[in-house]
Amino acid sequence: FPKMFSGFELGNHHALNDNKNQRTKTEMCKKRGIILKVEDQVGYALELSYCMPVILLDKPWNFGFEKKNVYRAMNWKEVVEIAQNLLD
Repeated sequence: FPKMFSGFELGNHHALNDNKNQRTKTEMCKKRGIILKVEDQVGYALELSYCMPVILLDKPWNFGFEKKNVYRAMNWKEVVEIAQNLLD
């Protein structure tokens, strides 16, 4: 994905003893000005879908999940195609 990413950020949302550094994915995206998220977890996709489009990468654990503003992709090629359509 040339020229698409400028960095990465760790959310620490699984920390057991570090609540001061915990952030939700939505908080991180808003802070960074992210306008589109690729996700495979239903809970995160649902949370994020209220503030941005989410591309849900198809996995057995998210089978059947549908929500407005969530676009299912069967593979990374489809992720790119959906992202291009959403961002044009």
